[in-house]
Amino acid sequence: MLTPSQSRLLFVAIAIGGAFLDLATKSWAFRLLDGTGDWPIWPGVFHLNACMNRGVVWGLFQEGGPVFLVLAAVAVPVLGGVFLSLKPPTLASTLALASILAGTLGNLYDRIRFHAVRDFIDVRVIHWPVFNVADAFICVGAIGFAWILLTTPEKAPAPAPPPPGPAPADPAPADPAGR
Repeated sequence: MLTPSQSRLLFVAIAIGGAFLDLATKSWAFRLLDGTGDWPIWPGVFHLNACMNRGVVWGLFQEGGPVFLVLAAVAVPVLGGVFLSLKPPTLASTLALASILAGTLGNLYDRIRFHAVRDFIDVRVIHWPVFNVADAFICVGAIGFAWILLTTPEKAPAPAPPPPGPAPADPAPADPAGR
């Protein structure tokens, strides 16, 4: 079990490291593809395909760009607050929430700098929308955190302590003779 300070350090390291990994892979892919290309790694199965997504998952709500920028910006402190509210955070909850934050930071950077999110991972064999490493972090982290919430039993509240003061005296046994 991690100490609270170890959990916080791990949370920050994964969030920053994951965001860096996302941004590095986006930069690499967009340079490789000249920002608009399509490169079949395994034709018909897996391609690198540079595209800009102004909406959200699956390209929905393309006109909502500013709204998603604000939502992502609000999500950053909310995720930090949720993590800090866990008493104590488990390794699994630390990994899950840090992954969500890593993806949120990576995509937030894109929304600020490019007014859209750079996507490039194209899994065609299952006709999945083009996505990026940040999206993978968010999805895996959200699924992991949901699993934790659904499978972790609630702890029973601790019994209330007895009230302060002297202990009540035992009543005297009744006199069988009636005296």
